[in-house]
Amino acid sequence: MHKKFVYLISVIKAISTFGSILTTFTIYVLLYNLSKTPLLVGAGGIIYAVSPMIFSGIMGAIVDKLGSKKSLFIGTVLNILVLIFILFLYDSWIALLILLFFYSSFITLTGISFNVLIPKLVEKENLFRFNSLLSLIFMIAGFPAPIFAGYFINVNIILIFLVDMATYILEIPMIAKLPSDTSHEISKDSIFKDLGKSIKYISERKDLLFLFSSIFIVFLFVGGLRAVLIPYFSQSFGESYSFFYGFYNSFDDIFSGITLLIFSLGVIKLKRHIVATSCGALLFFVSLFFLSFLLSLPIVIFSASLAGISSGIISPNSATYLQKNIEEKYLGRIFGVQHVIVSISTVISYLLLGTLCTLLNVGLVLKYLALGGILIFSIISAISFKIDRT
Repeated sequence: MHKKFVYLISVIKAISTFGSILTTFTIYVLLYNLSKTPLLVGAGGIIYAVSPMIFSGIMGAIVDKLGSKKSLFIGTVLNILVLIFILFLYDSWIALLILLFFYSSFITLTGISFNVLIPKLVEKENLFRFNSLLSLIFMIAGFPAPIFAGYFINVNIILIFLVDMATYILEIPMIAKLPSDTSHEISKDSIFKDLGKSIKYISERKDLLFLFSSIFIVFLFVGGLRAVLIPYFSQSFGESYSFFYGFYNSFDDIFSGITLLIFSLGVIKLKRHIVATSCGALLFFVSLFFLSFLLSLPIVIFSASLAGISSGIISPNSATYLQKNIEEKYLGRIFGVQHVIVSISTVISYLLLGTLCTLLNVGLVLKYLALGGILIFSIISAISFKIDRT
């Protein structure tokens, strides 16, 4: 393991995560302040998800062609340019929606670049621990961002975007110190032809088809879960629902962080990463089951704890499996396709669950989600033992 570069990546990830959450949180608040309608906030959320849905595959092909170091540098510079535009146009909701689209696109580019760069610097046996560490750093760095933004929105909005810009500027010399990372033969075909090759590659790999199908189903069920949980908590706890919903999210984050810390320290070592991903998803639906049948503060805490453990399992395991089992020349495109799948299923989930909660009883929708998820992922988890490549 190249320790100094690994720690360097960790610092970069922490810095960029804090800055990105700072900016996106502020943009959503500004969209509401400028329009005084939740509809525009929802439009911002859709735009933020649609951008990677459209461009992630292309971004992955770019990373494979240019290399993850160059792509990381390009994405960082482009987001600095977007932030410069935001500094002058933050009082226009139309401009904010357009800039949010590009900001999301370039965050996707840097995210894919990170995932492709990691296995070039970390030995295979340490990948799972390091991915867990990165996910933990992401959580820790992102936690204070909304608090910071919430305060400075009423003090000096420009300072928020300047801080984010500074985090990107600080990354540039660190990125420059990273070693060259392109060892495979670079394709001379067009980006779209390269993307087509990756689709063919996926279609010939049963394990990838299984993993991506599982990811699609997970986010189809829970990608838009806020559309269910917020009205569900509101109906159950009345005006004080935000307190209990905040409790749920806090304990979710706490137990996710504990799980990732345990993995990153090597206390628990997992090798069957598709199995772990599937079982992690099953655990999440078990948490929803308890939440859907009896809502009280102890159940909220218990359910959130299971949900946190679940998210702590899913994230590093799915990333590690791809990094260990994908040919280097395809890795960027495969991560790009995964981003597309997550984005598509999340958008569909919000539309579907929002509609169902409008037409049906919210508690009933949550019960169906929990029971349907348990049934489907019990089957998927059983099949995963035959599919997983250790």
